[in-house]
Amino acid sequence: MSDCWDGIPQHGSFGQILKENKTPQELINKIKMDQLNVQDSWQAYILCKICIDADCYFYSDNLTDEQIRTSFLKPCRDIKQTVTVLLEKYGHQAKICILPEGPLTVPYTLL
Repeated sequence: MSDCWDGIPQHGSFGQILKENKTPQELINKIKMDQLNVQDSWQAYILCKICIDADCYFYSDNLTDEQIRTSFLKPCRDIKQTVTVLLEKYGHQAKICILPEGPLTVPYTLL
């Protein structure tokens, strides 16, 4: 969940990189083949790796469902309901991470 008060950033290349690729794997392949070497490609690469490995839902009052999907994320309009559905799907031992500050947050797990 994030405010995204300025939408998908227009400064830098992040938003454009996401729009130009149909899937996270397509974007990753381009970066690995050195076909995409522009500003913000690292951030897009990390996002795509996470989206491939996990169910990634995104809550924001300032983004449309289409903007969220273009970012390879799944729209979430009700956090409580989404968490409930995910716990039913993966069990109550599932690990769920909420990153309100996005890339400014360093997630880790305690053993």
